[in-house]
Amino acid sequence: MPYAAIGFSDFWRRWHISLSSWLRDYLYISLGGNRSGALRTRINLMIVMLLGGLWHGAAWQFVLWGGIHGLLLIAERQMLPWITARTWRRNVVARFAAALATFFTVCVAWVPFRATSLVDTRDLLGAMFLGSGENIELGKQDVVLAMGVAGLLLVAQWVFREQDVEKIWAHMPVALRAVVLSVLLLAIIFIAGEDRAFIYFQF
Repeated sequence: MPYAAIGFSDFWRRWHISLSSWLRDYLYISLGGNRSGALRTRINLMIVMLLGGLWHGAAWQFVLWGGIHGLLLIAERQMLPWITARTWRRNVVARFAAALATFFTVCVAWVPFRATSLVDTRDLLGAMFLGSGENIELGKQDVVLAMGVAGLLLVAQWVFREQDVEKIWAHMPVALRAVVLSVLLLAIIFIAGEDRAFIYFQF
């Protein structure tokens, strides 16, 4: 449940676990990890995330995406003493607020990853924060729908944050499994769009 992550280290522990483990074991640790002081740790984090961005494609928007996550991880590490010293981190409301802030920031960081260029990144961010970009106009219905879907996603991820998905599926009634699989199949068949290829097939 990566979108219920509390902080960016937690996000990377939950998101694309095979890639995260590879980056940690073969790049971060090989570079020295956090064993050579605070400055070297920050440099190592940034190098790993920039290379993680380039792994997805040789384009500037992937470098930007990796750089954003590098900066977020560095900032989180800087704030760690302050975070761990606070008792509010055990409070459910505070933890959910932290998860909401993480979710929002990660979603903003996805924009350069999915955009086709830095110009598209600029236009999409303009549409997100100002209501319109150079070539993008968002209607109120679009915004309400997007916020509703994102809200449902976040709540569902939070509810099942500590649950094992395989166990949830194993205890689900057969009839409900059939409904879930049918809905997913219909979505795959009928959702509009010219490009349905899995994103990694494009690299």
